[in-house]
Amino acid sequence: MPIRTLWGLLNEDDLAALQNNPQAFSQPGQDPRIQTLNPAGLLGGGTGPGTQRAAMPPEPVAPTPAPVGIRAYHGSPHSFEQFDIGKIGTGEGNQMYGRGLYFAQKEGVARTYRDMPHPAVGNDPRDDITALRQNWQMAGQKEMTPEIAGNLMQDFPSLAPHAQDKNITKNIARYVNGHDLATNTVSTDGMYALRALDKQLPPAPKGSMYEVNIAADPAHFLDWDKPLSQQSPQVKEAIGRVKSLSPEYFQSARLAGSSVTPTTAAGAEELRQAGIPGIKYLDRASRRSSNEELDRLIAEKQKDIVDWQTTTSHSEELKQGRIALLRRDLDALQQARATPQTSNYVVFDDKLISILRKYGLAGLLGSTAAIAAASDDERKRRMGLLQ
Repeated sequence: MPIRTLWGLLNEDDLAALQNNPQAFSQPGQDPRIQTLNPAGLLGGGTGPGTQRAAMPPEPVAPTPAPVGIRAYHGSPHSFEQFDIGKIGTGEGNQMYGRGLYFAQKEGVARTYRDMPHPAVGNDPRDDITALRQNWQMAGQKEMTPEIAGNLMQDFPSLAPHAQDKNITKNIARYVNGHDLATNTVSTDGMYALRALDKQLPPAPKGSMYEVNIAADPAHFLDWDKPLSQQSPQVKEAIGRVKSLSPEYFQSARLAGSSVTPTTAAGAEELRQAGIPGIKYLDRASRRSSNEELDRLIAEKQKDIVDWQTTTSHSEELKQGRIALLRRDLDALQQARATPQTSNYVVFDDKLISILRKYGLAGLLGSTAAIAAASDDERKRRMGLLQ
């Protein structure tokens, strides 16, 4: 008959086996009824050196929380080691989506801002040589002398410091005279002049790319594109703490986040203190129809294709031509639907920004080695000779 013990009910065979070999039952993988009978080495010799204790389950380990933040990119014509909200306006300068530091979810978007000409940085002198040549030829002028080249260089900030360098003015004249405007080709002598100018002129202005982490939750950003009534719960709650805004704003489906976008430092600070770290808005490539609208258009195209495949009212040639056009439109819609939308971010607080990587210094001709490695096609492209 079963015997009641400190650990529950055991029959006589179980108890005899436990008494004869208590250590065997302190090992993992034994009879589940027995594994818990000797949890602290209470049988078979107490807690001495020879006693084996039952294996205890490991303490649960809390999962490591995923790092909070947004991976984004910033392109600038300048080089710096940290972001400073006080430097607003020294970059591309357009603050149409709010006052703050701008970042892109897509690296390519940030790169376009790095590569934009900026008056504080200056143009690549090679680009200005192309502009000088175009101005000269479009004015109907023919032969250029080094003296004329030196005079024209005064109109270009990147070239003016070299206007007295006779070697440079001579090579600019050789290049311009060797360029045929009608065929957009360059003579051998003109190409030699270009190669010499590559070495004589300073490197192109260098811009920088930054990969950053924004220490904020995307759901906390005011969505520039969405109606206020469709903002995230976090944004709605934060906006409720902004004294200068009326709660009725969120009852309108017509007013979007853009209607409360701050254009001043005081406005951005008010939103920041309310708990809104910044603004997010769709980049240019993502400003398309909504997914719901695309789904509707895709369904319409698919139905039109079926209708044309089954119609008997038109010739086969007309049917196949129309179906081909519909399939082309359908492919474009499906490709747009499959492409995820990406956003840019405007951040109100520079303390939220951590630079993960600084890279991508621009300028193919930034060193003598790069000059030597540049292909003829690349030189031509930089001088405007290739389309």
